[in-house]
Amino acid sequence: MNRLKKEIEEIRAGWSEDQKVIQAFYTGKGVIITGPSGHDLQEIIREAARAGRPFTLTGMNGLWERRNKDLPPMFQTVSRDKLRTQASELLRHGVIVQCAAVGQKKAQWLDVPGGPFAIGRGKFASMAEKSA
Repeated sequence: MNRLKKEIEEIRAGWSEDQKVIQAFYTGKGVIITGPSGHDLQEIIREAARAGRPFTLTGMNGLWERRNKDLPPMFQTVSRDKLRTQASELLRHGVIVQCAAVGQKKAQWLDVPGGPFAIGRGKFASMAEKSA
């Protein structure tokens, strides 16, 4: 994973600040969606889980469903299928994981390995966001 992170940082170093498109970086280990302002989908998922507002892959707390409220502008124009496919790739390669919240049986909440929901300690910011 460290090699992958280094390769991503090298690619980011060449980006200009005015780039507006999402760039996908493919390696033999998977895909990381990265944008010019330094946001990547893994970071967004990690920060949402830390803040107690984790995403799900689909449903009312899905990445696409919450795109206008909780994703950076560069991700807001991505199609639903593309965003879900990219998140599914991250899941497939273990970059992110689906977790069950405390007291739930269904593993639906997205987090990074070792994150609060991944280790069973995640707490929701508000009960209104809890049901997916």
